[in-house]
Amino acid sequence: TERAYSYETTPSSSELYARGYFRVTSSGIADNDDRFHFIAFRANGEGVAYAGWWQTGGVVKWSLLIRHGTGWATAYSTSSPSLNQWYGVELHWVKDSTNGRSELYVNGLLVSSIQGKNTATFGSVNEVRFGLANLYNCGLTTIFGDCFKTSTTKIGLEL
Repeated sequence: TERAYSYETTPSSSELYARGYFRVTSSGIADNDDRFHFIAFRANGEGVAYAGWWQTGGVVKWSLLIRHGTGWATAYSTSSPSLNQWYGVELHWVKDSTNGRSELYVNGLLVSSIQGKNTATFGSVNEVRFGLANLYNCGLTTIFGDCFKTSTTKIGLEL
């Protein structure tokens, strides 16, 4: 179900990292622009950064979606994720009115990034959601998550 997530309220942060391990056993993505997100950053009740899967050009890819002013900026990986495989997913976000940025790491490797955006419009991040934090136009989707963590410094993989 959409909004099947755990969340953590954090002290307001102008830079934040969040990491979790996720395994998708059923993806309801069927058409272009169908998507779901494992990690969501919220600032004062508004979503400002998301990491997950998105179908574009007929292919499901890792996606990074962030606020740019009151609009959005999206970046996709060149690789495609697979069902029934655990992935370490880490989202990094930096607030700035002209040089805001965000990165998405999968299993410790940078798979997509966005730079030079206005990420300051909604303020600092004060909530992180893990799990099925957002779902758009998808059918039945089942995911598992574990080892959620937030930090103001890079987290990396569990050893």
